[in-house]
Amino acid sequence: LKPSRLGELPTHGAGGVAMEDWAQSLDGLDIAQIRNRIAGVQAERERQTENIEHLQEKLKALNYELAARKEQVDRCQREQLEVKRNAEAAQANGGGFLSNLLGGGGQIATAPGGDDEDQREKEQESVRRLIEEQLGTWMPDRPEHNQYGIRTFSERELMVERVDKNGGDEMHTVDTVLITHVKNSRSEEKYHLSYRVGKHTTSKMLREDACVYWGISEVEYILWTMNGAKVADDMRIQNCFSPDETAHLTLSPKVTTRTDVSPTILNLIWAKTGPNKVRRRAQQMPAQAAQAEERENLYAQMAKIPGVWKFMTQRDLGVVDHLQRIRPISICIYFCLLVWTVATMGFLRTPADGFNLRLGVYETLTDNELQHFDTIRSSKEMWTWLADVVPQQLFVNNSDLRMSNYMPGWVRIRMQQVRQPTQEFCSFGGALAGGLPCSEALYTEVTQGKEDLDAVRQYWQGLEGVDGRSGETQPWKFVSDAEARAHGVQSQAGVYQDFDASGYSVDYNVQHDDLDAVHAAYKQDMEALRGAGWISDRTRAVHVAFTAYNGNYDMWVSNWYLLELPATGIVVVSSDVDVFSPVRDDENPTLNEYLQGMDTWRMILVILILLYQIPLDAYYESTHKGSALKHIFGPLGVSDLTIVCLYFTIYIVRWLYTVSIGYQPLLRSQGQSVRFMDESTSIYYYRQNIVMEAFLLMFVVYRFGYFMRLNRFVFLIWQTIVRSFWRFLRFLIIFTPIVFGFFLVAHKIWAPTTPEFRTFWSSATTVLMVLVGDLEAIKSMQSQQAWMILYIVGLYVFIVLFFINTWVAVLVQEYQEVRVASGYNVKDYRWGEYDYVQWFFPQVLAKLYVNKLRPSIKPVTNEDDEE
Repeated sequence: LKPSRLGELPTHGAGGVAMEDWAQSLDGLDIAQIRNRIAGVQAERERQTENIEHLQEKLKALNYELAARKEQVDRCQREQLEVKRNAEAAQANGGGFLSNLLGGGGQIATAPGGDDEDQREKEQESVRRLIEEQLGTWMPDRPEHNQYGIRTFSERELMVERVDKNGGDEMHTVDTVLITHVKNSRSEEKYHLSYRVGKHTTSKMLREDACVYWGISEVEYILWTMNGAKVADDMRIQNCFSPDETAHLTLSPKVTTRTDVSPTILNLIWAKTGPNKVRRRAQQMPAQAAQAEERENLYAQMAKIPGVWKFMTQRDLGVVDHLQRIRPISICIYFCLLVWTVATMGFLRTPADGFNLRLGVYETLTDNELQHFDTIRSSKEMWTWLADVVPQQLFVNNSDLRMSNYMPGWVRIRMQQVRQPTQEFCSFGGALAGGLPCSEALYTEVTQGKEDLDAVRQYWQGLEGVDGRSGETQPWKFVSDAEARAHGVQSQAGVYQDFDASGYSVDYNVQHDDLDAVHAAYKQDMEALRGAGWISDRTRAVHVAFTAYNGNYDMWVSNWYLLELPATGIVVVSSDVDVFSPVRDDENPTLNEYLQGMDTWRMILVILILLYQIPLDAYYESTHKGSALKHIFGPLGVSDLTIVCLYFTIYIVRWLYTVSIGYQPLLRSQGQSVRFMDESTSIYYYRQNIVMEAFLLMFVVYRFGYFMRLNRFVFLIWQTIVRSFWRFLRFLIIFTPIVFGFFLVAHKIWAPTTPEFRTFWSSATTVLMVLVGDLEAIKSMQSQQAWMILYIVGLYVFIVLFFINTWVAVLVQEYQEVRVASGYNVKDYRWGEYDYVQWFFPQVLAKLYVNKLRPSIKPVTNEDDEE
């Protein structure tokens, strides 16, 4: 036993002086050094305790063997007494015992010619000598005792004697085995240990005891003979060696990749002695020769099933390399960017306020008792909505719309029509029956109707600028797309097609002092335009656009209502009502400075990502994986570059474009506007700004979640999802064409009867809604019930049974591999105060904290283990 570096601490008697010397040796040491010495003494004491326990186990084994030898001696003594009794009985019965003793073949010579008494004495003497010789052969020597009266044993008495049951001869016995321990095949260090074995000691018992002695796993080590054969666990040590073979075994690691077992190795594995020697060879050798090609080992069986071999052989690999890429400053950068992005989005547009404000304006014009906007299907219903609902809400002071909102600027009604129908426009190239002409189906730059409307012009003469009518627009004159865009009018997307800014327009001032006059003029004009055929079968679209302002929410509402009149004879309606809050440079400087301050700080953080985070990750990839481009074009690099590009775009749009047009509605609210200004541009850039902010937030959350892998549970889930995604991409090569096939089939089946399937992409959206269980989407398929049943069953089988179950299987498999390889026991990866200090502080501050402020948190290292 190796003594402690501090010496043994005396605990009794005259050890007081030594204890004082030991205590004086601690003078001049600080608390940390004293704790290290105490820890070393405790460790040394634990090692001594373990050695003592091991020696006690050996002593116990020897005592068991000694007791067995004593029992054998007692049995021999009883047999000796039994022999003596038999001899006395034989002497009393004459020569019967002698004949039995000699087995019928022994004879005792007698002297001829003597008398009976002499003859009897000679016979007794001969019998006595014969019995003594036999007893000397059968019985052991008289036990010897030492001077204290304790019985002693010779080495031969302690040896195990085995008798062959078949032949009766004494077999070769083994009482001591030499075990050589080799750590691995590349190590040159060998450790030798001799073991005492009994007649019932098996290879498994010997291996387990040796593994406990050396402190290794009994599962990973096996016993080998010097011939290179594995020793079976159930084989007794007495049968492992031939009479001329040295009792020497090797304890070495298992060879997991060794799959071939040749007949030579099997011959070496079988028992060398004992009753199973001949029988096992006779039974197994023919079977081995006959089934050598058919028999498969465990490795070959597991290799046939994908994943089984990897599942059975994987170990915890101690994955901690990702921690080197997680820096405290990186977490701070993305966390601050995340918080300020959320605050900016809340400042620009409160979700609840925006929804309520939009709904209030939208419902007043679309859910009116005179005519519901969404139910318009004919020209009559369209004129009812234009002539009654629109003026009732826009030009009446106590209307629901004007009671809650301020109406600045102008309202515009714009009509777009195609050119005159002719027979040349018929698609099949000939005239219809009766010479009926064909109209253009779509409104384009080529098919536009640009002629002046004479009937409307005659009515409009003298009405320009009267009772709230605009003096700059004439409903009878066509305005081109370029001219309209010069006044801020933009194109709009409809249900059947996109419409540019051209057309015939009429504007009305919703800020007029006499709204009653404007209301009467508007209704008069609508009746006149209807009578003059301003809207006819050539009309393809009618637009109604205006802007409202809500002072309670300090937000603007852009209203655009479209009534499409395709060549099918039905009216299709759509609308685009949205709220926006333009960035102002003069009306509210406090909020403006607040927003500009947050944008400035976010710009600084984005620059840090560009100049610090991206080069840092690229350098890590180049040093550890050999290529910085792998990071640039990987998920992390693409995310960082996207964050930088998105924010630069957001900043430029917000402060270089939105500010320059954001004050225009305010000028109109002061009565300075003289013409209609389309706010679709403002709402477009405002909406795009919000959308880009949402995408920016998404990528920032992704990057911040990546750094949360500092937590082992987050790391396991993150790695599982990432690895599952990359593996599932292989299945998407097959699944994606099938999914698009389902979209196309739905479009072809229900497009003629259901508006939800009118286009391919609307069909794809509806099918996805069916998958999530939307009842309205399912009801839209009822027009073709026979196809609906077949389609839904096929979609369910493919999506649920194949697509989803494949993803679940991949996810479970990857989680099992990640959990075993990267965190089978999560507690092993748990950090303490020392780990957090080393990670968070720079190296100089970390050493100062550990050595001066908190030396007790430093982990104790054993110098012997380090050596």
